[in-house]
Amino acid sequence: MATSKVRTTLMTGMLTLLGLTGCGDLLGDKAEEPPLLVVEGTLKDVGHLDEARAKKLRAAILWERYPDSTLECVKTLPSGEDYRKCITLDTPYEYKRYTMDVKVDSRTSTTVRIPINQLPPAAVLNGEAGSRLGFASVVMYVDGNDNGQLDTVSNTATSSPDTVIGFQQGYAEDDPAYYWIVYREGDLHPLYHRFSTSCEEPAQGYSVVEFRYGPISEEPQTFEGCFLKQGQVKMNIIVDANMRSFTQFACEDSYGLERAERAPATSPVPEGAATWCEHLFREAGEELLVKEHPERFCTGGNVKRYGLVDIFTHQWDDRATPPSWWPCEVSAPAP
Repeated sequence: MATSKVRTTLMTGMLTLLGLTGCGDLLGDKAEEPPLLVVEGTLKDVGHLDEARAKKLRAAILWERYPDSTLECVKTLPSGEDYRKCITLDTPYEYKRYTMDVKVDSRTSTTVRIPINQLPPAAVLNGEAGSRLGFASVVMYVDGNDNGQLDTVSNTATSSPDTVIGFQQGYAEDDPAYYWIVYREGDLHPLYHRFSTSCEEPAQGYSVVEFRYGPISEEPQTFEGCFLKQGQVKMNIIVDANMRSFTQFACEDSYGLERAERAPATSPVPEGAATWCEHLFREAGEELLVKEHPERFCTGGNVKRYGLVDIFTHQWDDRATPPSWWPCEVSAPAP
């Protein structure tokens, strides 16, 4: 039975990918080992690409490893408690990204077939020997320096040689499907069921988890179920060369769900800083992000976040009386 939609905030997903010119051309060497997982991808919105960038498209899998404090918290979190408590233990909440480039076996202008025939390194997996779990997503990128791999950059870099322009379906909150690639080794790590309570237990090795949702026109959008897939999996890849948030997947350090500081009475924005407003969770309204070094390529680790409400611990809520300088949307205070 469908239930009210609840999106996970773990932004890891699934795989598939690339290449947009010429039927049957290869990007990378053809895979020779028996594949552990095969992704058959349908590319969406490829009209955003010009011919020059289309010729340099490649695919990579991003693995994300979470802090030990988060993993320990998840193990002991009582049933029914909000897992976001564990994700915001570190300030800022930081986790590492690891890239694994994959070979494209065949492609057309709108489809790709990608065999995954290598195991993830132990360093990218959450947990320890006897119980390890990996979460991954697939990205499409323009290989700017033609070295055949996605080069991640540090938080102090002012540019990136490669440009990420695509992500598997599920990046937007109103998508009708959301994917993860998961890799299991040994006993199932408790992190899996904290983020996918309705899913069956994955087998050893690679699996793909798909969350399905009802029509976007429904309000609220309904959750239709979680489906576990193995072997050969089909999915959509969204391509948008103008999506600023896609480019940030080239940053080696990721900062997610940062806990906002309480907005002070006077503006904390220094001269020359870049600012913008964005939603972290819809029920909290917008938060203000301040980037004191706008010349730096990466946003995570280079921004301060300010809010009118503490959405994690509920220690303060100033939405009824926001400071006069506040430039972002103000949502209604909690009753």
